[in-house]
Amino acid sequence: MPPTKRADAEAKVPDLAGVLAAWKAERLPLSEQAFRLRTLHGVTVTAETVRTWHLADTDALGGDAA
Repeated sequence: MPPTKRADAEAKVPDLAGVLAAWKAERLPLSEQAFRLRTLHGVTVTAETVRTWHLADTDALGGDAA
């Protein structure tokens, strides 16, 4: 299955940024987050894509990625 683009992922998970933020707060590994997106929501991405989305969300909020 081809990777899911961000817009397509947001169509499947309307609060994607919030879901990712919650998982980040739980300190879930990126690979686990990618696995959950795939198994729970049908969003096919790699851990690297999840990392990129976290960075984009942090940048959009004007925050620190650390």
